[in-house]
Parts: sequence; C-alpha cells; structure tokens
Amino acid sequence: MKRLCRAAFGILLAAISLALALTANAEKYDSVRTLPDEYRLEVELGIYDYGSIGALADQSRYKSVKLPAGTFIRVTAWEDIGYLEVTFFKYAADYTIWADGDEIERNYGFVHDCTALPEGSRNLQLYFPNGAELSEITAYRSGEPPAELQLWNPPLDNGCDVLAFPTHADDDVLFMGALIASARSEGRTVQACFITNHYDTAERTHEALDGLWALGVRNYPIIGSFPDLYSRSLRYAESQYDTDAMRGYIVESIRRFKPLVVLGHDFDGEYGHGAHMLSAKLLSEAVTLTDDPNYYPESYEKYGGYTPCKLFIHFYKQNSFTFDAKAPSERLGGKSPFEIAEYAYTFHKTQHKWDFAVTDYGTLDCRKWGLYFSTVGYDVEANDIFCNIPIPVSETINEVLSEYECQTFVLRDIVADSAVIYDRSGNEADSKLAALKTVRAPESMMLTAAALCGMLLLVALIQSIFLLVKNRNSR
Repeated sequence: MKRLCRAAFGILLAAISLALALTANAEKYDSVRTLPDEYRLEVELGIYDYGSIGALADQSRYKSVKLPAGTFIRVTAWEDIGYLEVTFFKYAADYTIWADGDEIERNYGFVHDCTALPEGSRNLQLYFPNGAELSEITAYRSGEPPAELQLWNPPLDNGCDVLAFPTHADDDVLFMGALIASARSEGRTVQACFITNHYDTAERTHEALDGLWALGVRNYPIIGSFPDLYSRSLRYAESQYDTDAMRGYIVESIRRFKPLVVLGHDFDGEYGHGAHMLSAKLLSEAVTLTDDPNYYPESYEKYGGYTPCKLFIHFYKQNSFTFDAKAPSERLGGKSPFEIAEYAYTFHKTQHKWDFAVTDYGTLDCRKWGLYFSTVGYDVEANDIFCNIPIPVSETINEVLSEYECQTFVLRDIVADSAVIYDRSGNEADSKLAALKTVRAPESMMLTAAALCGMLLLVALIQSIFLLVKNRNSR
C-alpha cells in the first residue's frame, strides 16, 4: 500500500510540474476595453506577454506604456471603426496597421497620429517594429469625425502662405494666434516651426498640438531640437544656445516651406524673455540669407534658395499696424480671430499658473505688428498681411473651415472606471505577416486548459486508488 501511495504522489507531482511548465511556456494574452461615448467606440485592446496596458484605455495622455521592439497590439471592435488614433507619450514611432487585409504604414512622426480606416474595419493589428511609448489608443465611429479628432496633414513642403516661428508652445497662440486664425479662415495655409521643444515634460507637446488644431492649423508642426531655457536678456540667451545652429534651423525652415509671409517675435521679447529676443534677432538675420548658397549650403542643396515676400515682427514700430482681431468672421462660425485664439489658449493648461492671456493691451497685445522686411513694398493694411503679394489663394487651399472644425469643443480627459484586465505583450516578431495570420491566443488557452484537465484527471485517479485500498483494508 505504501508503495502504491508513493507512486501516486509521484505521479501527482509530475502532473503539477508539467502543468506549470505548460502554463509558463504558453503566451499570456490579456486585454483591456475602452469606454465608449458619442464618438468613441468600445474596443478591446489585446497584447501578448507584456504587463499592464491599462493606461492605453484610461483616456489620459499623461500615463504611458513602453512597448519593446516587435510588439503587436490587437484592436477588436463590434462595429466598424472609422478612425484610429494612436497617441504617443512624447516621441512618435513608426508602426503598421493591418485592417482586415489592408496594410497601412504610419511613419509621419505625428505624436497625435490618426488614421482614416477602410470601410468595414473591425479587426486590426498594430505592429511596432522599433517599440514605442504610448499614451492612448482610441477608436472612433465611422462618419463625420468630431472636432477634437486631429487628422493631421504632413508639413507643407510644397510651399505655404504663412510660416510662424513661435519660440515655445503657447507663443503661437498668445502672440500669433489671432493672425493665424484669420489666415486660416481665409483658406490660407499655415506652417508652424517651434524653435524649442518641451520633451522634458509630459504635457506641453500635447498642449501645443491641441492649441494649433484649435486655431485651425491642419499641417503638422516642426518642433526644434533646442531645449526650453529661460533668460531675461538677449546676451544671456546667446550664451545658452548655439546661435549659429539656431539661425541655420530658421534658414532651413524658410527654404523648405517657401512661405509668402513669415511671423516672428518681438525684438524686446514681449514680456522680456531672452529666448524670444534671440529668436527675433536670428529670424531678422536669416531672412536675408535664405537665397544665398554660401550660407548653410547643406539646406541650400537640399531645398534650394528662397526669399519670402514679407517678414512681420511683433511690436515692430516701423511700418506698424494694429490688426482688428475682434471682428467676427462667418468663416469662424461667427467668432472673431481673437476669440479663437482665446479658446486655443485654454488647452495650454500647464501655463495657466502664469499671468499670461491672449490680450489686446500691454506687452502681450496680439494685435500690434510691424513689417520688418518686404520684397513687395512697405505699405501695410491692418487686416491684410498679404497686401501687394501677387499670388492669390489657390483653389486647392481656398477651403472654408467646415462647421465641425469651427465649433467649440472640449477634449475629454475621463479616467476609465471600468473593470480592467491587464495584459502582457510579446517580443517575438521575426515574421510579422506570419504572426498576424496565426491565432496565438486560443493556443495558449488550450495548452493551459489541457494542463489543468490533466491535473484533475490525475487527482481523480489517485482518489479512486485510495478509496480502493481503503475498501480492501476494511474487509
């Protein structure tokens, strides 16, 4: 009897070891579901052998999930997905979407990256060959997209009407916002080139994109490589930055985007910011160099030479004018450019602790401008920065902002309160196509189920043996 018990106990241990081994080797597939609303769909986000991805479904941009190279994420919906938005935490990464047989490469470098999907898309696979740090994955219903959905177009490499050089995220709204909103309402194209970046924070890149979108800008901005450093004088700012590299960046941007009109900061730095002063000084120098192949020859070789028609400097006293920013416009839904800029500034929440606002007075007055440089004459009209420029708005860009772009909207920041099943993501991706065609989740579940069933059968067998031995002894 003792031998029989020992044998049974050994069999039980072997079965347990086998089950644990099978469970450990099986790929763990877990999922989390997003909350639906009027525009957003409930979808299931699934991933293999990774860890918690609950942050991708909590509708907050300030939590992130770091994915290793070769990660796949499944997106499953129960009705057609019209648009899929992938929000990166700070830096965009290339990825591929497989939408029911359609392969869509996303390599634009958009931190807020939204894709219009083919009709009937319900089962998606996202593949991140180099990994990524994500904040959100959101699916939207088919049909007219909501106003908040940022369907960015690439930068305007074929030429733009207005090129703005804000030093920081929010300068474009505070000082240039009313002019930008007015230009967009007239169908003019606008390209923003930020001098500095804010990659040391989680919020400000998102705020910059939200603010620009609210102004009506639809082409993705360029974000400079220079850090955000504070100073109170031009001399100190010059000691903080590589001024030649910054001037080269400005020259390259003008050559690349070939604008009709350029907008720059106040020479006195508005409220006395040294980086604003430096930006204005370098821009005033750069505009005279952009057509000369002897200056920054690499960008000249790449984009060719070009001289813009006009450069407007904020608060420049010569050839000055006061823009009528408060005149309502039908193309802005009855709002004025000033109101649009005020609204856009609401998205720069991290800056609201400072005493800044879109204003029509003092050192922040967004209406005060002067014509610093011109190749078409120095006469100015208060409400026409394109005065004397012989190139009309082309038919291809003379669109009236649609109603959904003009309506007031508030970005939702709701923390999901539903039950969440956290998941883990796999790193094996030698063949992405083969992996997509393989349904790996059921295999993992079947292996685990088989191991558990085997354990139960062995326990039942051992229990039967003990009962048999007990009955014999009782006789």
